[in-house]
Order: sequence, then structure tokens, then C-alpha cells
Amino acid sequence: MSIADNAAKALESHRRHSNDVFGTDLYRRRVQAAIGRDVTAMLGVHPADVVVTTDPRRAYAGYAWHHIVVCNPDSPARTLRFIPDPVDLSLFHLLGECSACAGEVPVALIATLADLGRYLEQVAGDHVPPHPEFFGDAGHSLRCRFKVHPAPVASV
Repeated sequence: MSIADNAAKALESHRRHSNDVFGTDLYRRRVQAAIGRDVTAMLGVHPADVVVTTDPRRAYAGYAWHHIVVCNPDSPARTLRFIPDPVDLSLFHLLGECSACAGEVPVALIATLADLGRYLEQVAGDHVPPHPEFFGDAGHSLRCRFKVHPAPVASV
């Protein structure tokens, strides 16, 4: 595949998964480019299969956050979605569907490809521990019971 073919594939992916392909904020574009390179390297996918955009639901410290879509080259209809950790941009929260409201919410912390493998293995075995970032996330619907953080349990 030529560079022009790769560029056309990347543009097609962006148009399919994003409405802000060519934002004017150069700082945001640099950050999103770096995030895209990190995810590409971590997952071992083609750069054209990774789209980093502005998250329509999440903001941290008043700053609109980032949303990552990874297209599966073996099954283009199936995508993986992530948000970077707000404290450490080298960590990513895999997004999945909330069983209560069907919102797109964090379900696992992914730092390496092995972390993703572990999560997928847990899903296949129907044993997925709750991810702390799941509770209270902006991806939940307003009436979802998981929209608020659970009360801490007092230790004895």
C-alpha cells in the first residue's frame, strides 16, 4: 500500500468515526496525534485504523477530553473505543456498554496489549471485575444508577 493509499484510508476512517477531523487547535491536534501513535504502537495496528477525536461527553479540568476509535482490520464493523487516563496519557480506559443504561463507559484500564488480552479473557469467562472509573462516568445516562459513585464501605 502506498503512502497515498494509507492517507486515503486514514481520511476515510476519520470521516466515518469523527466530526472534527481538522480542528484548528494545534495543541489539541499534537496531543491527539501523540495519543494515536501510542495506541497504534500498543495494539500493533495500522495508523490508519486509529482515530482520535474530541470526546463529546467528557471534560477534565474544563478541557474537552479525547476519544479513541480503533477499527478492527479483520472485522471493520467491530471497533474498540478508549479514552486516555486524565492523569497519565500513556494509560487508556477501554470503553464498553453499561448493562443498565447502554452508555459508553470505562470498563478496563489498558496499559499494554496483554491488559487488553486479560480483559477479553475475563469477558469470555464471564468474570469481569468492576472498573473503578466505571462508576460516575459521564457516559452513563442521566438516570443510570451507576451515574453516581457508590458510597464507600467502612472498614472494621
